[in-house]
Amino acid sequence: MALNDASYELWVKRIHSNEPWLQFARTNGNPLVDKIGVGASYVEVCQVALGQRDPYAKMAVDGLNSVLSGSQSRFAMEYPCDAPDCDRWFTMEILVPASSGHGAIVAHTDITERRRAEEALLDASQKLRLHFEQTPMAFIEWDPEFRVTDWNPAAQTIFGHTREEAVGRHASFIVPEAYRSMVDDIMRALVKKAGGERSTNPNVSKDGTPILCEWYNTPLIDERGTVVGIASVVMDITERTEALQMLAWEKSALELIGSVTPLHEVLDRLMLSLEKQLPGALCSVLLLDDDGTCLRHGAAPSLPDAYNFKVDGAPIGPVAGSCGTAAYTKRVEREMKAAAAELDYERAARLRDDLRALERALEKNAVVLGDGTDADVIGLVDDELEAAVQVFHVRGGRIRGQRGFVVEKVEDVTPADLIEHLLQQLYGDQNPDAVPREVLVPELPPDLDATTAWLSELRGSHVDLRVPQRGDKKDLLETVTRNAGQSLALHKTRRGGDLTSRSLALEELQEALGLPEAPLRIECIDVSHLQGTDVVASLVVFEDGLARKSEYRRFAIRGAAGDGISDDTRSIAEVVTRRFKRLAEEQAMVGDDGLPGIDPTTGRPRKFAYPPNLLVVDGGQPQVESAQAALSEIGVTDVAVVGLAKRLEDFCRELSVPCLSILGPVLALLQSYLGAQTGHQGDEAREAG
Repeated sequence: MALNDASYELWVKRIHSNEPWLQFARTNGNPLVDKIGVGASYVEVCQVALGQRDPYAKMAVDGLNSVLSGSQSRFAMEYPCDAPDCDRWFTMEILVPASSGHGAIVAHTDITERRRAEEALLDASQKLRLHFEQTPMAFIEWDPEFRVTDWNPAAQTIFGHTREEAVGRHASFIVPEAYRSMVDDIMRALVKKAGGERSTNPNVSKDGTPILCEWYNTPLIDERGTVVGIASVVMDITERTEALQMLAWEKSALELIGSVTPLHEVLDRLMLSLEKQLPGALCSVLLLDDDGTCLRHGAAPSLPDAYNFKVDGAPIGPVAGSCGTAAYTKRVEREMKAAAAELDYERAARLRDDLRALERALEKNAVVLGDGTDADVIGLVDDELEAAVQVFHVRGGRIRGQRGFVVEKVEDVTPADLIEHLLQQLYGDQNPDAVPREVLVPELPPDLDATTAWLSELRGSHVDLRVPQRGDKKDLLETVTRNAGQSLALHKTRRGGDLTSRSLALEELQEALGLPEAPLRIECIDVSHLQGTDVVASLVVFEDGLARKSEYRRFAIRGAAGDGISDDTRSIAEVVTRRFKRLAEEQAMVGDDGLPGIDPTTGRPRKFAYPPNLLVVDGGQPQVESAQAALSEIGVTDVAVVGLAKRLEDFCRELSVPCLSILGPVLALLQSYLGAQTGHQGDEAREAG
C-alpha cells in the first residue's frame, strides 16, 4: 500500500487510521473530522454522505457491509470526492485483513490526475474522429499489405466507393492498371521508411472516371520501430490541374502571338497546344478573304490535307456548312452594329430580323434530345465553400438557352439541399411558361413531393422532377455537370488574384457614393417571404470585400407580418431597428479590461459589437427611406444606406443620388453581396419554413 494512501482498519466500532486518512478527511471538510480516530464507527462517517443522498456513499456502505459479513472478500469502486477548492476522484478498496481474518482494511487512492488524463484523451479522440468524418480531404488507412483498414466520407466522395466496399481491398482498386507498379513502389518505400511521403498519382473512381490526386502518406510506426500501417491524406486536384493547364495555355498563346514568329507557324502551334488541352478534338483556324465572302485556310495541323483544300475558298452563307454559316452570322452581326452606329436604324432592324431568322434555322439542327423534350437540365458541382451551377434550357429537344453562376455556401448543406434552394431561385419569380414539363437534376431535393407539387402549381400542369438514369438525358446531365465543374475550378484559380480587385472596388464604391472612407464593413439586408405571410430577413456581412459568415444573422419578422400583410419596407425598418438597438446594448457592456463590446468570458467581440460603414438593403428608394428613417429614429447618423436592386447595375444612396451606373470591379463586388444574400435566404427557407 502506498504510504500516502488514506487507510484504516475496522473491527465493528474500533478504527485504526494513518495520517493520510486524517488529512483526507480534513481536506474533504468532513464534519466528523474530530471523531474519526480510534473507536469511531466508519459507518457513521459514511452516514454524512448518505444523508446527502450521495449514490456513491450507498455503494461504499453496501460494499463495506458485504466484506464485514463475509459475503465477499474484496470490494473496490471509483468515486468523486470534491474538496471545497477542487474536484477530485478516488479509488476505494476494502479487504479482509490476512492476519486476523475478520474486520476490514479500507484504502483510498487519489486518481484525480489519471481521470483528467483519461478525459483529455477521450476529448482528443472525439475531436480527431470529428475531423476524420468531416474533413473535405480523403483520409485512408492501409495495413502493411496495402489493404484498406479505414475510409472516411471524403474518400467516398472522391473515389465513389463506400466504406463497406473499400475496407479490406487492395490499393489497386483505385489505381489505373498502367500505374499500379509505380504505386506499388511507393507503398514499398513507405513500409521500408525509404520515401514515398508525397506523390501525385493518376487514380480512377468507381464509375471509371480518371482523376488526378495528390497523396500525403505517413508510415504508422509502433514502439519497436515497425511499420504497422500507412495513413494517407488525399486531395482530388483534377479540376485544379486542368484549370492551371488552361491558364498556362492562355499565357503561352499570348506570348506566342506577341512574338516575331511567322503567323502560319503561330497558328499551327496554338492549335496543337489547344488539342493537348482538349483530348480528342481536332482544332483549326479559318480566316475570311479580303472581300469577306469566302473562307481561307489558316491552320489545321491535325486535319487531312483534303479537308483543308476543300474548305479553302469556300463561300460563306446561311447554308454553307457549320464554319461558313458561323462566319456569315458574325458578318451579319457586325453589319447590324455598324448600321446602328450610323443611325441607319431601318437597315439595322432588317439585319436583326435576318439574324434572328438564321438563328432559328440553326436551332432546328441543334437537336440534343430526340423525343422533343421540354426540360431544364441542372448541373451542380460544389466543395465546402462554394457551388457552381449550370443550367441548359432544352425546348423541343433543342438547347435554346444556357446560364451558369457560382454561389457561396453559407452553411454546411448537402447537394440535395442546394438543389432545393436553386429550384426556388430559378422558378420562384418566373411566369408559368418558364417552368418546363421536366426538370433533370443530379440529386433529388429532400422533400420531393412538396417540391414537385410546387413546380406543378407554378406551371399549371404536372412537372416531372427526376434524376435521369440512362440514355441521352443522362449523357446531357453529365455534360452540364462537367461544365459546372470546369466553371468552379476556373473561378477558384482566378479568385487568388482578387485582392487588388476588391480594394479597387471598395475605393470606387467610396468615390461613387461620396463616403468619407472606403466601406471596409458592409452589411446587407434582404427580406424573404415564405408561404405568403411568413417573413424572414437575412443579414450578411462583408469585411474587406470578403464574406464574414460567422457574422451572418437571421431575423424572424415579428411586427411587419403579424397581421397577415407582408410589407418589405416595414420589415426592413424592423430589422434595422433591432440590429442597431442591439449594437447600442453590446457597446454599453464594458468588460473587465475596459473594452466595450468585448465578451469578457471569451475575449471575442459580441455578436453586434461593430457598426457597418455601409448598409445595403434589397430594393429601391422606398426601402432606403424606410431604413434611413429607422436609423434616424435611433439616433444613428454615421452609417450610409444604399438600395440594391436585383438587376445590380442601378442603386441609390439615400435620396440625393437617385441612380448610379456601376461597372467593373464595383459591379462584381455588389454581385457577390446579392449572391450571398441569395444563399442565406435558402437556408432561412429551410430552417424557418
